[in-house]
Amino acid sequence: MISVIIPCYNSAKTIILVLNSVINQTYKNYEILIVDDGSNDNTKDLVHDFFKDKHINYKYIYQQNSGPSSARNNGVQNSSGEYIAFLDSDDEWHFQKLEIQMKLIFEKNLNFLASTYTYDNLENENIDEIELRQYSFKKLLFSNKFS
Repeated sequence: MISVIIPCYNSAKTIILVLNSVINQTYKNYEILIVDDGSNDNTKDLVHDFFKDKHINYKYIYQQNSGPSSARNNGVQNSSGEYIAFLDSDDEWHFQKLEIQMKLIFEKNLNFLASTYTYDNLENENIDEIELRQYSFKKLLFSNKFS
């Protein structure tokens, strides 16, 4: 199972798009953890209303404002998945993102997979052209290779 961790702060304008991009994934073995980093808008109400009529495994965690890193760490500590996927509260995923990444993880016997990719038009994307690069742990310590 994948734990999808979504840190958010005053995300009322974007949180529904974000959540839709998760629940519309072709890969369905996931839980969703929304970690609210002290929002003072109606993010909480929108999240709970969104899941009201859905049978989806999710957790809403509220914390005092401590920043996005703290929210991500809180999400990891409360997750139960074998894998972790982070999604910012103002981003959206391609509907096959998790399926493609899990396929690569199993095919290549990977412990870690990250991607850097931006798209503007979901309908005209050619996702068959994926370029894989391998980095040593040492290189990752000294340089961020991902967005």
